[in-house]
Amino acid sequence: MPYIFVIIIGLIQAILAFAHLVVYKGVVAIWGVYRFFPLAFLRVVFVCLAVSFVISSIIAFRYYNLATSWFYTATAVWLGFLLYLFLAAVLYWLAVIVLNSVATPTALAWLGKFLVLAAIMAGVYGLIHNNQLAVTNIKVSLPSLPAEWSGKKAVWVSDIHLGQVYSVAFLDKIARQIKIIKPDIILVGGDVYDGAAFPVDSTIASLAKLRAPWGTYFITGNHEEFGDNAKYLSVIKAAGFRILNNELINVRGLQLLGVDYNATAKRDDFGKILSAWPLDKTKPSLLMKHAPTDLDLAAQHGISLQISGHTHRAQLWPLSYITKLVYKGFDYGLHRWGQMAVYTSSGVGTWGPPLRVGSPSEIVLIEFE
Repeated sequence: MPYIFVIIIGLIQAILAFAHLVVYKGVVAIWGVYRFFPLAFLRVVFVCLAVSFVISSIIAFRYYNLATSWFYTATAVWLGFLLYLFLAAVLYWLAVIVLNSVATPTALAWLGKFLVLAAIMAGVYGLIHNNQLAVTNIKVSLPSLPAEWSGKKAVWVSDIHLGQVYSVAFLDKIARQIKIIKPDIILVGGDVYDGAAFPVDSTIASLAKLRAPWGTYFITGNHEEFGDNAKYLSVIKAAGFRILNNELINVRGLQLLGVDYNATAKRDDFGKILSAWPLDKTKPSLLMKHAPTDLDLAAQHGISLQISGHTHRAQLWPLSYITKLVYKGFDYGLHRWGQMAVYTSSGVGTWGPPLRVGSPSEIVLIEFE
Protein backbone atom coordinates (compact mmCIF):
# COMPACT_ATOMS: atom_id res chain seq x y z
CA MET A 1 0.00 0.00 0.00
CA PRO A 2 2.78 2.55 0.78
CA TYR A 3 4.24 1.85 -2.66
CA ILE A 4 0.93 2.67 -4.31
CA PHE A 5 0.79 5.89 -2.30
CA VAL A 6 4.29 6.87 -3.44
CA ILE A 7 3.43 6.11 -7.07
CA ILE A 8 0.27 8.22 -6.91
CA ILE A 9 2.13 11.12 -5.29
CA GLY A 10 4.87 10.82 -7.90
CA LEU A 11 2.37 10.85 -10.75
CA ILE A 12 0.59 13.91 -9.36
CA GLN A 13 3.90 15.69 -8.89
CA ALA A 14 4.97 14.86 -12.45
CA ILE A 15 1.74 16.33 -13.84
CA LEU A 16 2.15 19.46 -11.75
CA ALA A 17 5.78 19.81 -12.82
CA PHE A 18 4.81 19.60 -16.49
CA ALA A 19 2.02 22.17 -16.07
CA HIS A 20 4.38 24.59 -14.32
CA LEU A 21 7.00 24.13 -17.04
CA VAL A 22 4.48 25.01 -19.75
CA VAL A 23 3.34 28.11 -17.85
CA TYR A 24 6.94 29.13 -17.12
CA LYS A 25 7.90 28.88 -20.78
CA GLY A 26 4.83 30.88 -21.73
CA VAL A 27 5.53 33.64 -19.20
CA VAL A 28 9.11 34.02 -20.39
CA ALA A 29 8.09 34.10 -24.05
CA ILE A 30 5.20 36.53 -23.54
CA TRP A 31 6.84 39.00 -21.18
CA GLY A 32 10.52 38.48 -21.81
CA VAL A 33 11.00 38.76 -18.07
CA TYR A 34 14.65 37.85 -18.43
CA ARG A 35 15.16 41.52 -19.32
CA PHE A 36 14.14 42.61 -15.85
CA PHE A 37 15.56 39.98 -13.50
CA PRO A 38 17.56 36.76 -13.78
CA LEU A 39 15.78 33.71 -15.11
CA ALA A 40 17.30 31.75 -12.25
CA PHE A 41 15.04 33.61 -9.82
CA LEU A 42 11.92 32.86 -11.86
CA ARG A 43 12.92 29.22 -12.09
CA VAL A 44 13.25 28.97 -8.33
CA VAL A 45 9.80 30.53 -7.93
CA PHE A 46 8.20 28.04 -10.32
CA VAL A 47 9.98 25.07 -8.77
CA CYS A 48 8.69 26.11 -5.34
CA LEU A 49 5.18 26.53 -6.73
CA ALA A 50 5.38 23.18 -8.51
CA VAL A 51 6.03 21.23 -5.31
CA SER A 52 3.97 23.41 -2.96
CA PHE A 53 0.62 21.60 -3.24
CA VAL A 54 2.03 18.12 -2.71
CA ILE A 55 4.05 19.31 0.29
CA SER A 56 1.09 21.16 1.82
CA SER A 57 -1.17 18.14 1.28
CA ILE A 58 1.26 15.82 3.08
CA ILE A 59 1.55 18.28 5.98
CA ALA A 60 -2.23 18.82 6.07
CA PHE A 61 -2.81 15.11 6.38
CA ARG A 62 -0.95 15.02 9.71
CA TYR A 63 -1.24 18.50 11.25
CA TYR A 64 -3.94 21.10 11.71
CA ASN A 65 -3.34 24.67 12.88
CA LEU A 66 -3.55 28.20 11.52
CA ALA A 67 -0.26 27.89 9.63
CA THR A 68 -1.14 24.60 7.93
CA SER A 69 -4.58 25.92 7.04
CA TRP A 70 -3.19 29.04 5.40
CA PHE A 71 -0.41 27.13 3.63
CA TYR A 72 -2.73 24.46 2.23
CA THR A 73 -5.39 26.99 1.22
CA ALA A 74 -2.84 29.19 -0.56
CA THR A 75 -1.39 26.27 -2.53
CA ALA A 76 -4.87 24.96 -3.35
CA VAL A 77 -5.92 28.37 -4.67
CA TRP A 78 -2.77 28.51 -6.78
CA LEU A 79 -3.64 25.08 -8.17
CA GLY A 80 -6.92 26.47 -9.47
CA PHE A 81 -5.22 29.46 -11.09
CA LEU A 82 -2.59 27.13 -12.53
CA LEU A 83 -5.23 25.27 -14.55
CA TYR A 84 -6.30 28.41 -16.38
CA LEU A 85 -2.76 29.71 -16.77
CA PHE A 86 -1.83 26.35 -18.27
CA LEU A 87 -4.72 26.56 -20.73
CA ALA A 88 -3.70 30.14 -21.58
CA ALA A 89 -0.10 29.03 -22.22
CA VAL A 90 -1.23 26.12 -24.40
CA LEU A 91 -3.45 28.43 -26.48
CA TYR A 92 -0.57 30.89 -26.80
CA TRP A 93 1.83 28.23 -28.07
CA LEU A 94 -0.80 26.97 -30.52
CA ALA A 95 -1.23 30.54 -31.77
CA VAL A 96 2.53 30.85 -32.21
CA ILE A 97 2.59 27.66 -34.29
CA VAL A 98 -0.42 28.61 -36.44
CA LEU A 99 0.08 32.37 -36.79
CA ASN A 100 3.85 32.67 -36.65
CA SER A 101 4.12 33.33 -40.42
CA VAL A 102 1.43 36.02 -40.50
CA ALA A 103 1.58 37.70 -37.08
CA THR A 104 4.38 39.80 -35.64
CA PRO A 105 6.10 38.80 -32.38
CA THR A 106 4.59 41.89 -30.75
CA ALA A 107 1.07 40.89 -31.79
CA LEU A 108 1.60 37.37 -30.48
CA ALA A 109 2.94 38.76 -27.21
CA TRP A 110 -0.17 40.92 -26.78
CA LEU A 111 -2.35 37.89 -27.51
CA GLY A 112 -0.45 36.00 -24.82
CA LYS A 113 -0.95 38.82 -22.32
CA PHE A 114 -4.68 38.84 -23.07
CA LEU A 115 -4.88 35.07 -22.51
CA VAL A 116 -3.02 35.33 -19.19
CA LEU A 117 -5.32 38.15 -18.08
CA ALA A 118 -8.36 36.03 -19.02
CA ALA A 119 -6.92 33.12 -17.03
CA ILE A 120 -6.43 35.30 -13.95
CA MET A 121 -9.97 36.66 -14.29
CA ALA A 122 -11.33 33.10 -14.52
CA GLY A 123 -9.50 32.23 -11.32
CA VAL A 124 -10.83 35.29 -9.49
CA TYR A 125 -14.35 34.49 -10.69
CA GLY A 126 -13.92 30.92 -9.45
CA LEU A 127 -12.96 32.16 -5.97
CA ILE A 128 -15.96 34.48 -5.78
CA HIS A 129 -18.42 31.98 -7.27
CA ASN A 130 -17.32 29.28 -4.84
CA ASN A 131 -18.43 31.41 -1.90
CA GLN A 132 -21.92 31.95 -3.30
CA LEU A 133 -24.00 29.20 -1.75
CA ALA A 134 -26.86 28.21 -4.05
CA VAL A 135 -30.09 26.32 -3.40
CA THR A 136 -31.00 24.11 -6.35
CA ASN A 137 -34.70 23.29 -6.39
CA ILE A 138 -35.92 20.11 -8.08
CA LYS A 139 -39.41 18.63 -8.13
CA VAL A 140 -39.78 14.86 -8.06
CA SER A 141 -42.83 12.68 -8.58
CA LEU A 142 -42.46 9.12 -7.32
CA PRO A 143 -44.96 6.36 -8.16
CA SER A 144 -47.32 5.37 -5.32
CA LEU A 145 -45.88 8.01 -3.01
CA PRO A 146 -48.13 8.37 0.06
CA ALA A 147 -50.25 11.51 0.13
CA GLU A 148 -48.47 12.56 3.32
CA TRP A 149 -45.33 13.23 1.25
CA SER A 150 -47.08 15.56 -1.20
CA GLY A 151 -45.54 19.02 -0.94
CA LYS A 152 -42.94 17.88 1.57
CA LYS A 153 -39.33 19.05 1.29
CA ALA A 154 -36.08 17.12 1.58
CA VAL A 155 -32.62 18.66 1.62
CA TRP A 156 -29.76 16.76 0.00
CA VAL A 157 -26.31 18.06 0.91
CA SER A 158 -23.05 16.32 0.07
CA ASP A 159 -19.31 16.91 -0.11
CA ILE A 160 -18.89 19.53 2.61
CA HIS A 161 -15.18 18.68 2.99
CA LEU A 162 -14.44 20.17 6.39
CA GLY A 163 -10.70 20.40 6.84
CA GLN A 164 -7.87 22.81 6.18
CA VAL A 165 -9.96 25.06 3.89
CA TYR A 166 -13.47 24.77 5.35
CA SER A 167 -13.94 25.24 9.07
CA VAL A 168 -16.88 25.08 11.46
CA ALA A 169 -17.90 28.56 10.23
CA PHE A 170 -18.64 27.06 6.81
CA LEU A 171 -20.75 24.34 8.39
CA ASP A 172 -22.69 26.97 10.34
CA LYS A 173 -23.31 28.86 7.09
CA ILE A 174 -24.79 25.71 5.55
CA ALA A 175 -26.91 25.07 8.65
CA ARG A 176 -28.33 28.62 8.52
CA GLN A 177 -29.29 28.21 4.88
CA ILE A 178 -30.98 24.86 5.54
CA LYS A 179 -32.87 26.36 8.48
CA ILE A 180 -34.32 28.98 6.11
CA ILE A 181 -35.55 26.19 3.81
CA LYS A 182 -37.30 24.40 6.70
CA PRO A 183 -37.05 20.90 5.24
CA ASP A 184 -39.10 17.99 6.52
CA ILE A 185 -36.14 15.63 6.19
CA ILE A 186 -32.38 16.12 5.74
CA LEU A 187 -30.18 13.72 3.78
CA VAL A 188 -26.40 14.03 4.00
CA GLY A 189 -24.43 12.26 1.31
CA GLY A 190 -20.91 11.76 2.62
CA ASP A 191 -17.58 13.57 2.48
CA VAL A 192 -18.55 15.75 5.41
CA TYR A 193 -14.84 15.68 6.24
CA ASP A 194 -11.92 16.09 3.89
CA GLY A 195 -9.89 13.28 5.41
CA ALA A 196 -7.06 15.57 6.53
CA ALA A 197 -6.04 16.34 10.11
CA PHE A 198 -8.97 18.20 11.64
CA PRO A 199 -10.56 18.44 15.12
CA VAL A 200 -13.74 16.54 14.20
CA ASP A 201 -15.19 16.81 17.72
CA SER A 202 -15.43 20.58 17.25
CA THR A 203 -18.16 20.04 14.64
CA ILE A 204 -20.71 18.23 16.83
CA ALA A 205 -22.58 21.37 17.89
CA SER A 206 -22.78 22.69 14.32
CA LEU A 207 -23.83 19.33 12.87
CA ALA A 208 -26.55 19.11 15.55
CA LYS A 209 -28.13 22.21 14.00
CA LEU A 210 -29.03 20.09 10.97
CA ARG A 211 -32.36 18.96 12.36
CA ALA A 212 -35.63 18.18 10.62
CA PRO A 213 -39.00 16.83 11.85
CA TRP A 214 -38.63 13.55 9.94
CA GLY A 215 -34.96 13.04 10.79
CA THR A 216 -31.44 13.59 9.48
CA TYR A 217 -29.80 10.67 7.67
CA PHE A 218 -26.19 10.10 6.65
CA ILE A 219 -24.14 7.86 4.37
CA THR A 220 -20.36 7.69 4.06
CA GLY A 221 -18.35 9.12 1.20
CA ASN A 222 -14.89 8.14 0.03
CA HIS A 223 -13.18 10.81 2.18
CA GLU A 224 -14.58 9.26 5.36
CA GLU A 225 -12.99 6.00 4.26
CA PHE A 226 -9.38 7.20 3.87
CA GLY A 227 -8.52 5.51 7.16
CA ASP A 228 -10.43 4.38 10.21
CA ASN A 229 -13.86 5.99 9.82
CA ALA A 230 -14.80 5.41 13.47
CA LYS A 231 -13.84 8.93 14.54
CA TYR A 232 -16.09 10.43 11.88
CA LEU A 233 -19.04 8.13 12.49
CA SER A 234 -18.93 8.67 16.24
CA VAL A 235 -19.19 12.44 15.74
CA ILE A 236 -22.00 12.04 13.20
CA LYS A 237 -23.93 9.87 15.67
CA ALA A 238 -23.25 12.25 18.55
CA ALA A 239 -24.77 15.06 16.46
CA GLY A 240 -28.05 13.15 16.19
CA PHE A 241 -27.73 11.71 12.68
CA ARG A 242 -28.94 8.25 11.75
CA ILE A 243 -26.24 6.49 9.74
CA LEU A 244 -27.58 4.23 7.00
CA ASN A 245 -24.92 1.57 6.55
CA ASN A 246 -26.30 -0.65 3.78
CA GLU A 247 -29.67 -0.29 5.41
CA LEU A 248 -33.30 0.02 4.34
CA ILE A 249 -35.81 1.80 6.56
CA ASN A 250 -39.36 3.02 6.16
CA VAL A 251 -40.01 6.74 6.56
CA ARG A 252 -43.75 7.38 6.46
CA GLY A 253 -44.33 5.04 3.54
CA LEU A 254 -41.14 5.89 1.63
CA GLN A 255 -38.44 3.22 1.51
CA LEU A 256 -35.22 5.07 2.35
CA LEU A 257 -32.02 3.20 1.56
CA GLY A 258 -28.42 4.18 2.27
CA VAL A 259 -25.17 2.47 1.32
CA ASP A 260 -21.61 2.69 2.58
CA TYR A 261 -19.08 3.95 0.01
CA ASN A 262 -16.46 1.25 0.44
CA ALA A 263 -19.03 -1.54 0.64
CA THR A 264 -20.48 -0.57 -2.75
CA ALA A 265 -17.33 0.53 -4.59
CA LYS A 266 -17.29 -2.82 -6.41
CA ARG A 267 -20.21 -3.59 -8.70
CA ASP A 268 -20.69 -7.15 -7.47
CA ASP A 269 -20.79 -6.07 -3.83
CA PHE A 270 -23.36 -3.39 -4.61
CA GLY A 271 -25.48 -5.94 -6.45
CA LYS A 272 -25.40 -8.32 -3.47
CA ILE A 273 -26.54 -5.57 -1.11
CA LEU A 274 -29.40 -4.63 -3.41
CA SER A 275 -30.49 -8.27 -3.69
CA ALA A 276 -30.41 -8.74 0.07
CA TRP A 277 -32.82 -5.88 0.76
CA PRO A 278 -36.53 -6.65 1.25
CA LEU A 279 -37.35 -3.92 -1.26
CA ASP A 280 -41.02 -3.65 -2.27
CA LYS A 281 -41.01 -2.59 -5.93
CA THR A 282 -44.66 -1.57 -5.71
CA LYS A 283 -43.77 1.18 -3.22
CA PRO A 284 -41.59 4.29 -3.72
CA SER A 285 -37.93 4.14 -2.76
CA LEU A 286 -35.07 6.61 -2.42
CA LEU A 287 -31.46 5.42 -2.51
CA MET A 288 -28.65 7.51 -1.02
CA LYS A 289 -25.39 6.52 -2.74
CA HIS A 290 -22.32 8.74 -2.66
CA ALA A 291 -21.14 8.12 -6.23
CA PRO A 292 -23.47 7.90 -9.27
CA THR A 293 -22.14 4.55 -10.43
CA ASP A 294 -23.78 1.24 -11.37
CA LEU A 295 -27.07 3.01 -12.00
CA ASP A 296 -28.33 0.11 -14.08
CA LEU A 297 -28.21 -2.19 -11.04
CA ALA A 298 -30.23 0.22 -8.91
CA ALA A 299 -32.79 0.61 -11.69
CA GLN A 300 -33.05 -3.16 -12.20
CA HIS A 301 -33.85 -3.64 -8.51
CA GLY A 302 -36.71 -1.15 -8.67
CA ILE A 303 -35.24 1.98 -7.05
CA SER A 304 -37.48 4.99 -7.73
CA LEU A 305 -34.95 7.76 -7.07
CA GLN A 306 -31.19 7.71 -6.50
CA ILE A 307 -29.41 10.78 -5.15
CA SER A 308 -25.62 11.09 -5.30
CA GLY A 309 -22.74 13.54 -5.10
CA HIS A 310 -18.99 12.90 -5.29
CA THR A 311 -18.29 14.33 -8.76
CA HIS A 312 -18.28 18.04 -7.78
CA ARG A 313 -19.00 18.47 -11.50
CA ALA A 314 -15.19 18.73 -11.62
CA GLN A 315 -15.41 22.17 -9.92
CA LEU A 316 -13.51 23.81 -12.77
CA TRP A 317 -14.63 24.04 -16.40
CA PRO A 318 -13.54 22.53 -18.81
CA LEU A 319 -12.69 19.56 -16.56
CA SER A 320 -16.44 18.96 -16.33
CA TYR A 321 -16.22 17.31 -19.76
CA ILE A 322 -14.10 14.62 -18.10
CA THR A 323 -16.59 13.93 -15.31
CA LYS A 324 -19.41 13.91 -17.86
CA LEU A 325 -17.53 11.24 -19.82
CA VAL A 326 -16.57 9.19 -16.76
CA TYR A 327 -20.09 9.18 -15.30
CA LYS A 328 -21.82 8.82 -18.67
CA GLY A 329 -23.70 12.12 -18.44
CA PHE A 330 -24.87 11.52 -14.87
CA ASP A 331 -22.17 13.67 -13.27
CA TYR A 332 -24.62 16.48 -12.49
CA GLY A 333 -28.30 17.29 -12.50
CA LEU A 334 -31.61 15.45 -12.76
CA HIS A 335 -31.79 12.61 -15.27
CA ARG A 336 -33.52 9.30 -15.77
CA TRP A 337 -32.17 5.79 -16.12
CA GLY A 338 -35.16 3.90 -17.39
CA GLN A 339 -37.92 4.29 -14.79
CA MET A 340 -35.48 5.52 -12.12
CA ALA A 341 -34.86 9.22 -11.51
CA VAL A 342 -31.27 10.20 -10.70
CA TYR A 343 -29.98 13.43 -9.22
CA THR A 344 -26.26 14.08 -8.83
CA SER A 345 -25.23 17.13 -6.85
CA SER A 346 -22.09 19.16 -7.50
CA GLY A 347 -21.67 19.34 -3.73
CA VAL A 348 -21.40 22.25 -1.38
CA GLY A 349 -17.68 22.21 -0.56
CA THR A 350 -14.59 21.55 -2.64
CA TRP A 351 -11.56 19.31 -2.68
CA GLY A 352 -8.26 20.87 -3.68
CA PRO A 353 -8.79 24.28 -5.31
CA PRO A 354 -11.54 26.23 -3.48
CA LEU A 355 -12.71 27.57 -6.83
CA ARG A 356 -15.78 26.83 -8.92
CA VAL A 357 -16.25 27.68 -12.57
CA GLY A 358 -19.30 26.16 -14.24
CA SER A 359 -20.18 24.25 -11.09
CA PRO A 360 -22.38 25.61 -8.29
CA SER A 361 -21.73 25.23 -4.58
CA GLU A 362 -25.17 23.81 -3.92
CA ILE A 363 -27.66 22.61 -1.39
CA VAL A 364 -30.34 20.57 -3.14
CA LEU A 365 -33.98 21.11 -2.22
CA ILE A 366 -36.17 18.20 -3.32
CA GLU A 367 -39.90 18.90 -3.41
CA PHE A 368 -42.12 15.84 -3.66
CA GLU A 369 -45.19 16.16 -5.86
